[in-house]
Amino acid sequence: MLNIKILSRLNQKQNLTNRIALPLVISLAVLLGISTILIVRTMRKITHDRVISESLALVQNGACQIEEFYTERARVPVTVFQSPLILNWFENYYYFRAPIAGDETYARIIQYFNTIIEKDSTINSVFFATERTQEYFDEDGRYVEDGYYVKDRPWWNRTIQKNRLFCDMGNMDYQDSTRTATLQMPVRDARNQIIGIGGIDISIDIVHKVVRDVQYHEMGVAFLINSLGQIIYFPDFDAQESWLTPLCSLEELFPKTTGMCELSQQMTEGSSGYAKVKWLGKKQMVMFAPVLVPQADIQWSLGFFIPEKTLYAPVRQMTAASFIISLLIFGAIIGLSTWMTIRSIRPLDLLSSHLDGLVQEDRMDLTREMSLESMDTVKTTVQNFNTLLSQMREFLKRVIQNAENVGVSSSTLREESTEMSNRTSVMSDRAKESTSHAKQLLHTVKSLSTGIQEVAHMCTQSNQSVMEGEGILIEQLDQIKASIEKMGTIHRNLQVLNEKSKNLKEAVAIIDDISERISILAINASIEAVKAGDFGKGFSVVAEEIQQMSQNTAEANHRTAELLSGFESEFAEFLKDMDQIKETLAGEMASFDDLVKRFRQIQDGVALTDRSAERMRDEAQRQIDCVQDLNDNIDSIHEATSNLARHISNSIDKINRVDEQVKELKESTGLFKVE
Repeated sequence: MLNIKILSRLNQKQNLTNRIALPLVISLAVLLGISTILIVRTMRKITHDRVISESLALVQNGACQIEEFYTERARVPVTVFQSPLILNWFENYYYFRAPIAGDETYARIIQYFNTIIEKDSTINSVFFATERTQEYFDEDGRYVEDGYYVKDRPWWNRTIQKNRLFCDMGNMDYQDSTRTATLQMPVRDARNQIIGIGGIDISIDIVHKVVRDVQYHEMGVAFLINSLGQIIYFPDFDAQESWLTPLCSLEELFPKTTGMCELSQQMTEGSSGYAKVKWLGKKQMVMFAPVLVPQADIQWSLGFFIPEKTLYAPVRQMTAASFIISLLIFGAIIGLSTWMTIRSIRPLDLLSSHLDGLVQEDRMDLTREMSLESMDTVKTTVQNFNTLLSQMREFLKRVIQNAENVGVSSSTLREESTEMSNRTSVMSDRAKESTSHAKQLLHTVKSLSTGIQEVAHMCTQSNQSVMEGEGILIEQLDQIKASIEKMGTIHRNLQVLNEKSKNLKEAVAIIDDISERISILAINASIEAVKAGDFGKGFSVVAEEIQQMSQNTAEANHRTAELLSGFESEFAEFLKDMDQIKETLAGEMASFDDLVKRFRQIQDGVALTDRSAERMRDEAQRQIDCVQDLNDNIDSIHEATSNLARHISNSIDKINRVDEQVKELKESTGLFKVE
């Protein structure tokens, strides 16, 4: 029996170790391994970026030095060839090889050129080539050589084509046959006419020195190319052979060299960066940065070859160091975690063994407590366990006492619930009767509301009929008003016509007067015709015709006067009749106005009745709502009392079950020894 318990405890300890310590250690190892990989990769990337940044900063620093050098030198020709002394003298220089031996201004210009060279050791020469005479002047004076004309030189055409200050790298110093960097520009007068080309020859040794000084830990080779990808300076390449040689051609000139064309394309794009190439069979990392001098139209690029193994050596060292340090740290963490985990499991094993002893006995002895074996975490665990047992004993004592009290209370509650159930049934019956009475009252109020609605409907119809009659009267009244207005218009037109008839009478009188005068004139003509004898016979006939026409006109005019007199008397009678009709219509219109007022009084009375009916209908609706609410409340009371009766009945059943469970609880608590 003892061996079985010991084996059981060993199995429990092994299970706790397998379930807690081993998965914890494995998970921690996996997490630490992943963390190690991430940290190593992060450190590798940080170191790689730092090395790239340092080497790229070296190239950018060299590029800045070249930019500063050319920026300072670019100011010289701009300043020199804006001098009024130089411009005025060369503007007035018209003849080829004109005599200038005793010219003081010319001497001052040559002295000015020499002063510039003395102050700046990087300036080899200051020159001016005239457009008019095609001669060349520098610090030594006028250059005299048969057949030498500046417009025949390539640099003249390049400068005219550029039409601005620029750096020309294609010139050659004819004194020592070396290549030079020349900053030259077209010079114009006040009328913007070209008077020549001026510039300075610069020693590019300082640029070569800047390029040679670019090194990373005393290693690497720098070079300089222009915007066309042509080599300006390459230390490992012969200066004469490499001058303006395309960088891309190095793949053909040097064996086991690749990637130069891609490198040339990237460098001429005018941005900083790095690329990988192979130079003479060795992998190289090329850092490059732009050299930009807008004042001199310079768009070069400075490159720097670094062996890839040299550049990545710090990266590999940092990677190895990070990996080793991480392994040491993570190994220590895993070991310490394993030791602390196993040490923490030990109190749990003792607690498990003690609980196993309690469970395997027939009656659970809660008075059996654990002994204190140490002063560390185990002591705290044992104290907590003993405290738990003490609390469980007290709890079970209260449970036993409460079970007895619940048994007594449940019997009393069952009796009271039965009595309450009976009372609830009586309340439910009374609520049912109240519901019936409320329904009858609701039916009565609804009938009253229906009658009030019919009255309101009749008032509404009456109001509509009165409004329709009022509309008809108003239409008739408007028609009478329109007739009166039309008659007024006709009356005014007739008066105008009467006035015109009077004018016509005046015209008839005038015609009558004219006819009388024509008659007198005809008589006089007849008399004169008789006096004329034979010569007046023809005229006598005319006089008779005029006399006859005058009589006819008088007769017609007389009839017209009679007609106008009759028309005037009849027209006066017609105007009197029109005035009577107008007065009659005005009286009718007054009667219609009184009738419209009476209709409106009737309409107001009907509207007042309609509003009263509306208020009665609203009041009846409120009574219906109140009775409906009362009915609903009574129904709710009836339903609530019915539900209460059911709940009380269910409660009685539950009380009976609680009583049975209390008995079972008493039997169950007897299994624990608490005293």
